Parts: sequence; structure tokens; C-alpha cells
Amino acid sequence: MKFITREELQQIVEKEDVDALNEILSRVHNSAVEATIKQIPEVISRLMVSTQAHKKLISDFYQRNKAFENHKEVVSKVVQDIECDNPEKNYEDILKLAEPIIKQKIAGESLSKGLPLDKPEKVSLDGNGVL
Repeated sequence: MKFITREELQQIVEKEDVDALNEILSRVHNSAVEATIKQIPEVISRLMVSTQAHKKLISDFYQRNKAFENHKEVVSKVVQDIECDNPEKNYEDILKLAEPIIKQKIAGESLSKGLPLDKPEKVSLDGNGVL
């Protein structure tokens, strides 16, 4: 792809023609913008396919694990942690790794509901050593 002719180059070098240089740079810019715009449909198409596959994986995951529906905060936190620890793994493997951990956390969550918090009715600020 040629952006400049010999005549334009001589005009820029010999006459220091700023307008000619700006014209050439505009052609380069327009060519880059045009090439980018031509790629947008392909990028969007790939993104749509990827999004649909991702949705299907999540749907299948929740179908296999009906109990997870009521604990989406736990699910998202565990999946996010595994994703961060294993950036090289694909999403399907991440979900497989997350399943047992999520089950453990949900089971632990249900056990903690009956535990006392040992929280006093009234907090006394006298004699706490800080004030």
C-alpha cells in the first residue's frame, strides 16, 4: 500500500510543504480507520458466539447444581477467586474446580447460622485501653 508518491515526497522535503504532509497523514489516518471499521462485524460476530457459549456453560452449571441458585454471591466469589488463581484455564475447567468449593462454602454457611456472635447488648467505652 502506497501512501505517498515521489513527487509528494520531493514537495515535502524541498519546499517543506506542511499542507502536503498533512494530506498524506490524513490518508494514512483514513486508511487505518477504514481498516478498523471493516473488522468490526467480524469482531462482534466472534463476541456474540463467545457470549452465547459462556451463557450456555453457566446455564448448564446451574442445571447440574440446582442448590447454587440461592447462593449466587458465594458462586460468583468462588468462581472469581479460581479465575484469578488460574488465568490459563478455560471457563469450563474453572467451573469444574469451583463446584466442590462452592458446595463446602454453602454447607459451612448453613452451619454458621446458629452460632452465637457473643456481641454484648451495650458496648462500654470505659477501660478499653484505647481512649
